[in-house]
Amino acid sequence: MFGSWDYPLYPLQELSKKERGAFVNGPFGSNLLTSELTSSGVPVIYIRDIASGVYERVSSVCVTQQKAEELNVCKVLPGDILVAKVGDPPGTAAIYPGSQPMGIITQDVIRICVNRSLVTPEYLSTFFNSRKGYHTLEPIIVEGTRTRFGLTPYKELRIPVPPLTLQNGFANIMRCYDKLRAQQREALRQADHLFHTLLYKAFRGELTLDEEGEAVPDMEVSYQATAELKRVAEVVGGDAYQLALPME
Repeated sequence: MFGSWDYPLYPLQELSKKERGAFVNGPFGSNLLTSELTSSGVPVIYIRDIASGVYERVSSVCVTQQKAEELNVCKVLPGDILVAKVGDPPGTAAIYPGSQPMGIITQDVIRICVNRSLVTPEYLSTFFNSRKGYHTLEPIIVEGTRTRFGLTPYKELRIPVPPLTLQNGFANIMRCYDKLRAQQREALRQADHLFHTLLYKAFRGELTLDEEGEAVPDMEVSYQATAELKRVAEVVGGDAYQLALPME
């Protein structure tokens, strides 16, 4: 799909919206003190929440709505891209999911509001996480106690941008894959719950057996593959599976 890479190059800055605060990192430590963190409210997002290249919140701290309004320029909304400035390697990116509320990024996280007339979040985040994306990033990486890069040189990186028709086709596949992954996670959650239920009943003497000596639970794990998800399986099974691999 993106084989030739003979595409126009855009400075990363131009791929964000033309508005104040569209391409920022989080507040300096003095603007977000540990004493201002709370257990509920607006979630605070750290690099560990995007370490896998997918947004999976493992942090538990928040700030009040009032503090979030003070840090409004550092807010993140669904569809924005989050990038880790620090890491091994740095540059890991993730799309902030539509299921999440407004959040506030921390100092080592970059937030990009994407200019969708030029690029899709799915393409841009996947490019960042690919080998080609890392090679593009390498010249601005600074070695130290923690490997990192600066916001200003990052904005100046030149990124290949395929036609939107190709990007949208790729985005559709990614969205279908995300639905499949969510369904698989739910099936695993139900299976774990069933297993612990069986253990509980077994040690209380409440687990019955059928005629063949098999345990008979009083619940079942359901999995229903929609036509859309079946299509994803077909796509992944064919040549388009190359889309899921790191791009050369």
